[in-house]
Amino acid sequence: MDLVNFAIWKFRYIEGILRGMQSFDVTTTKYVDPVFKEVSWIRYDMAAEKATVERTEVKHSMFFGETGTITQKFECKFSDLVRTLKDLGMYQELPPGEHHMLAGQQKDE
Repeated sequence: MDLVNFAIWKFRYIEGILRGMQSFDVTTTKYVDPVFKEVSWIRYDMAAEKATVERTEVKHSMFFGETGTITQKFECKFSDLVRTLKDLGMYQELPPGEHHMLAGQQKDE
């Protein structure tokens, strides 16, 4: 996938339509959990058309407060990224009025 098509794909299906997703640079998306504010990363390999999700969770204890941070890595093909994000609880679409009109599935597709 060339750079232009990749940038369009990334905006339309990830950064332009999902809550908490922010463009960090061309090959990286920063995800900030809307509730817990934990930061995770999606790193893209355009040549291999694969993404690596580095999901961070802060563990809490009722009695001791924050007890540690766990970062897990999940690798998938670009075509499986939406499913992977759903499985990880990182996929929440913005309401239609809050995302760019060119983000998401287009009518002519």
